[in-house]
Amino acid sequence: MPDEQRRNDSREGQVGIPGGELRFLVEGAGPALLVIGSSVYYPRTFSLRLKRALTMIHADLPHFSKLGPDFPLSHVNLDFYADCIERIRAASGHDRLAVAGHSHHGNVALEYAKRFPDRVSRLILINSPPVGVRDTLAAAERFWAEHATSYRRNLLAERRAALSARGSVATSGQNFVAQYVADAPLYWYRPRFDATPLWHGVPIATRILPAFRAMFSQYTMSWDVGAMPAPVLVITGTHDFAVPPSLWAPQLAGLPNLSLCQIERCGHTPQLERPNAFDPLILSWLRQ
Repeated sequence: MPDEQRRNDSREGQVGIPGGELRFLVEGAGPALLVIGSSVYYPRTFSLRLKRALTMIHADLPHFSKLGPDFPLSHVNLDFYADCIERIRAASGHDRLAVAGHSHHGNVALEYAKRFPDRVSRLILINSPPVGVRDTLAAAERFWAEHATSYRRNLLAERRAALSARGSVATSGQNFVAQYVADAPLYWYRPRFDATPLWHGVPIATRILPAFRAMFSQYTMSWDVGAMPAPVLVITGTHDFAVPPSLWAPQLAGLPNLSLCQIERCGHTPQLERPNAFDPLILSWLRQ
């Protein structure tokens, strides 16, 4: 099971925010890498090899935390999210560290680095979209039409039909997970991969998820290397049908200080699917 990967020397912490708290889990030893998104989900996706080589700090963001009904939706914005990360950074005891984010959490990591450049030594974006939601969906549809096999297409249709036939389950959080699991052909190189165990015990604040997605509806990735000098590593997977690698080629000319690496036979979560390719890449780049 994924939780068996946790090191005996791990420790937990938390910081308060209006209407709730954000937890973080610290594992391993070595240079610090702050992974934002969820202190429950993401530790299950990274290998023991990385946890032996790095001090990995896995931190919640509000939409994957336990929030009370008084959490204000007006706080779901990039400034507040960056402040959340800064609170966690301070609570972790590290003055300056590398920061990583997967999918839209990579966009949040970048926006944190732009607001707190003195706190970020390096930035890692894992299968993150460089453009807004509409453009990402359009590119994903084209990539699916051009590259998805008939087996993958038929399997996605079958899984979605089966999910629709079952109807809603007990909670909105369970519905969120059920949809993600059913859409495995979009997210994973192995189209039948069962992501259910990754979500066990993950608090999902479904009330604020639409507002979180809305932050990126008109998003365009950009930064000024003078104001945000941290080197940026972008990692994509050849079989990511949710955030396709084709998104990146048109953006590269306008993005400074960036290295782009593509991992073969890999979907949306390369750290879990291809650790033998992902881990050396990360460690080598962090040591440069």
